[in-house]
Amino acid sequence: MTEKVKEFCAKKVNKAIALMLTLAMVFTMVPALAFPVFAEGNKIIVVDGSTGGYALTAAGVNSAINAAVAGGTVYINGMVDVDNIIIVNKSITISGDSGSILLRKNTYAGKMISVSSWADLTIDTITIDGNNVSNSNSVIMTSSNSTLTMNSGCIKNNICFGYGSAINNSGMFIMNGGSILSNKTGYYGSALSNNGTFIMNSGTISDNMANMGGGGVYNINNATINGGTISGNTAKSGGGVYDGGIFKVSGTACVTGNKKSDGTVNNVYITSGKTITLTDNNYSGSVGINMDTTGTAIVADIGVTLTSDHKDQFFIDNMARGSDIYDAVLNNNDNQIEVQKIGGSQIKTAGNLSDLNFAISGAANDTMTYINITDDIPVTSQISISAKNITLYSSTGKSLTRGSSDIILFNVSNSSKFAIRDLTIDGRKDTFTDNTKTLIYNNNSKVILNPGTVLTNNTASYGSAINNYGTLLMNDGSISKNVATGVSGNYGSIYNNGTFTLNGGNISEGTNIGVFNYGSLYMNGGSIIKMASTIVSGGVNNNGTFAMSGGIISGNTAIYGGGVNNNGTFTMSGGIISGNTASSGGGVYNNSTFNIKGASNITDNYNIYPSVNNVEIATDKTMTVTGALNGTIGVTMRTYGTAAKGTVDYKITENDVKCFKSDASGYEVTKVDNSIKIAVPAPKIATQPQSFTKKIGETAKFSVVATNVNTYQWQVNKNDEKGFQNINDATSADYSVVMSADMDGYKYQCVVTGAGGSVTSDTATLNLFTYKVTINAGSGTATYNSTTKNSIDVQVPDGKSLGDMGITFTPLADYVVSGFTDVTIIDSIKTYSSLSEIKPISDMSINVNYKKTPALALAVSTDKPTYSDTLTLTATLSKIANVNNVSLDFYNGETKIGFGTTNDKGVATITYDVTSLDSLNFSVKYAGDDNNTANVATLGQLTVAKKELTVNVSIKDKQYDGLNTAEFNQTPTLVGVASGDTVSLTNVTPTFASVNVEDIININFTDEFTISGTDANNYTLIQPTGITASIYNNYTAVKDTDYTVTTNDWANTAFEIKAKPGYMVSMRDIANSNYWHDQNSNLMFEGETANGKVNFYVKNTATGAISKVVTETFKIDQTKPENVTVSYQDNGWKQFLNAITFGLFFKDTITVKITATDTLSGVKEFKYTIGGAEQTIVATDGSAEFNIQPQYKGN
Repeated sequence: MTEKVKEFCAKKVNKAIALMLTLAMVFTMVPALAFPVFAEGNKIIVVDGSTGGYALTAAGVNSAINAAVAGGTVYINGMVDVDNIIIVNKSITISGDSGSILLRKNTYAGKMISVSSWADLTIDTITIDGNNVSNSNSVIMTSSNSTLTMNSGCIKNNICFGYGSAINNSGMFIMNGGSILSNKTGYYGSALSNNGTFIMNSGTISDNMANMGGGGVYNINNATINGGTISGNTAKSGGGVYDGGIFKVSGTACVTGNKKSDGTVNNVYITSGKTITLTDNNYSGSVGINMDTTGTAIVADIGVTLTSDHKDQFFIDNMARGSDIYDAVLNNNDNQIEVQKIGGSQIKTAGNLSDLNFAISGAANDTMTYINITDDIPVTSQISISAKNITLYSSTGKSLTRGSSDIILFNVSNSSKFAIRDLTIDGRKDTFTDNTKTLIYNNNSKVILNPGTVLTNNTASYGSAINNYGTLLMNDGSISKNVATGVSGNYGSIYNNGTFTLNGGNISEGTNIGVFNYGSLYMNGGSIIKMASTIVSGGVNNNGTFAMSGGIISGNTAIYGGGVNNNGTFTMSGGIISGNTASSGGGVYNNSTFNIKGASNITDNYNIYPSVNNVEIATDKTMTVTGALNGTIGVTMRTYGTAAKGTVDYKITENDVKCFKSDASGYEVTKVDNSIKIAVPAPKIATQPQSFTKKIGETAKFSVVATNVNTYQWQVNKNDEKGFQNINDATSADYSVVMSADMDGYKYQCVVTGAGGSVTSDTATLNLFTYKVTINAGSGTATYNSTTKNSIDVQVPDGKSLGDMGITFTPLADYVVSGFTDVTIIDSIKTYSSLSEIKPISDMSINVNYKKTPALALAVSTDKPTYSDTLTLTATLSKIANVNNVSLDFYNGETKIGFGTTNDKGVATITYDVTSLDSLNFSVKYAGDDNNTANVATLGQLTVAKKELTVNVSIKDKQYDGLNTAEFNQTPTLVGVASGDTVSLTNVTPTFASVNVEDIININFTDEFTISGTDANNYTLIQPTGITASIYNNYTAVKDTDYTVTTNDWANTAFEIKAKPGYMVSMRDIANSNYWHDQNSNLMFEGETANGKVNFYVKNTATGAISKVVTETFKIDQTKPENVTVSYQDNGWKQFLNAITFGLFFKDTITVKITATDTLSGVKEFKYTIGGAEQTIVATDGSAEFNIQPQYKGN
């Protein structure tokens, strides 16, 4: 799977380079069609290296980020040489298309992207490539309180010698799609080092390598995996995930197929004292678990009940450890899954077929039996597993091979559970060429394939590897090189008529379909690759229900649907379908129901010609978008039109449209209502027609530049009731018209039509040329000589006079005319006595006397005043000769509230205190003088808002007690009450949002704070938010002070833990009293064991404090010693000593030896009686000696 993900990304990059070259050529030839560089501050900033645009460098990207608004997008249109750090200091999206690359320059060894505190970065459809340059820095470094969201794209090829080669996260990282692959680190967390919060909803983390821990993810804080796959990664410890924090799993998340540096399976390494929390009853993924010791591995979140199915999904990586066997075991009583050592009758061996059948038939029905295959076994007759729970494995790499034709090797039936790991089952197709039977036939049972499973080289008519009519779970392993002969190979390596969940491993290199599905198929991980079918679908032929949320289908060939041939219901929410080939539907051939959402990628598939052919939609069929998309889906349609539709509950967005691509060139993807349409593009107008101003007799030429156009039709609107009408013979891109006096204001537009429809251009207006007459102040008789405004312009159409048009002179609003009729109007040619005589032959000037009307403006410091504010009213007087030292009166309604005197800028100010919630109506008045008219400036009514009060509140950190109770540091107080007002605060009860030990926990309140008092109505209270506190655990319980135990040494009675007075003990660290035992109710553990261990907690009843986990060990042996023998020194008295009855008189010393065996605890001592006295002697290696002295007589 890893190589296919790499190939998928490589194809996108190579395709991007070709696209960049094409775009560069198009942009050069047609500048008007180049990708636009938006003005700074707009929502989208394009970095494309164009002249005057942003350079394709780190500095260019930084400039674009600084120019974009918060929440905007920086679109990378090309390849950026990253030669310095890119700093994200706001909420921003960096996006692009398949050709958008941020590539580390081979001379640059620093961080590529840094996300500052309180900044948000979203990554969409862009490749960030470390270029395999050795360095000591991550590709992306996030600070605390920042958020990184990855919707699509790829982060790859970084080599780092510190934490987090791809991403070093101290904030929040949300992965909704995309891939992180082929990164390396000399330390921890090649794809991700997480010291913040990591949420993975979809996407792929693959082919990363860490020298120490966490080839995929190194987690020391808080990680939640809801979906996506973590596979193919390598590390010294925790090939997939190294977990030293909080690790939660739900949904379809898969962590499989990861390894240690030595090649052994190593998925999630759980450090001492840590566990994985399952938060979803309906979890359908798989996770490999790895622990150095036995103990609890999986715990259930609140409301979740762990089942045997969950136990199968959480498989143990290192089952065989030397001669010992360890496995995941469900503990129903404590609702947890534990890693336990398996022993006794549960373990059997088989070196031949007879031994294997005997071991299976003798296995218990209600517990799992583990059978170790110790030699290569030819299977010459069917092996039946009925109503049994069997795990087959080989600790020495042995195989089961077909030894006879036309037999099913394993017939699993009658509600059995059959698990396989570290074992090859070989059908020997080169020898048994005529075989028609499958390797495994599953009827109403459950088959589980775990790491090291290989099902290979079998020929059969139905399901060459597995014929499934029950439940099939593939966590890992390989199904390869099998051949299905039924109906030209249509029945697959796996024939599924039950439920098949593919979470890991691969189905590959078969001469048939990968999976022929008539039942329910769930693909959350793993891969189906290099399958070859002669008719339908190399990957999956779906006639039932197929849900794909992860994994990859690639390199398969067929006639219909190289990846998937869908005749049933196919729902895709994630994963990759890429690199497949077929005559129709290289990726997917859809002839039924195809639902899609999420991080789904169907790209780079081809037909046999070869042409790009991703999803081919049969005639009259469509796809259905059921949720937000963030992948890429290529589409081929037999009849172009609607490719996908939304639903009643989900409406298609423009972002969904961007995820769809047309396989065929010359088509565009658009949103039409609640659907996505792929069709010949509608005409696009690049250059709109321009308006003209012409003199009578001059020619105006209107033009339009458009693409995808077959015909043009110009239209005119003569400002009458007819509106726009076609112009005869105006059917080219240009239209010319000669100006006449009656055409002033005519409007023109062009309708362009192509195969994709019609588009109407913007409207252009034809205007008649006019002259400008300038009326000037400053003649000898002017009553006011303005220094700031000394002319007014009047437009006179060509060929008209002011009198002809009935115009009387009305100056701008700033002026009052005086004595106009007495003024002589002069131009350079002649003198006029009235307006009616003026017929301008060029721009001209006349003189006028006038009186000034001053400008008066009023502003307030805020248009949203609040109770108790002090407002500043500012009046500005202008357009009079002297604006200094002028008195202005201020009013609120009819009440004068003060006056101000202007400064040399004409500005006067006063202040006003808001003492009630009554609305405000401010105005300012200027009385005027001999040269200036009076004036008034007003503001609209202002509504006074209540003043916002806040609550000063803080919460004490507390010792963990399993409760959510919280305590104020001090009594909360109000902030913002005006001096002299009477307002009081009614307090509430605080609680912690979580009872767990955490550094930062939100605080909830049982109700809202309220205020009261005489002046309370003038205020509104803002409820406190973001209040946090910590729950810590500093309590380490002390043996013999807080609790006692019976003994940690060998005992033949139950091991008991007893609380001391004032304390309680429990197996669970929760507050519920049902789980706690005081000094009158002990914790008791029974059953023989040499290495018993129990984890428990101690509660201080006075303070409620619950301790850290306490671990005690115990040993219990309740079986008496066996094989007791007594021997003595060989001499002539032997006949008298058989019963050790010494009734004779002895001459010599006699040595007596006593021996016994005890396989569990060994023999500690012997007691014997001689002469009526009991004696004790210490045993050594199960034996001891004593002497009978001479002259002894007695018993």
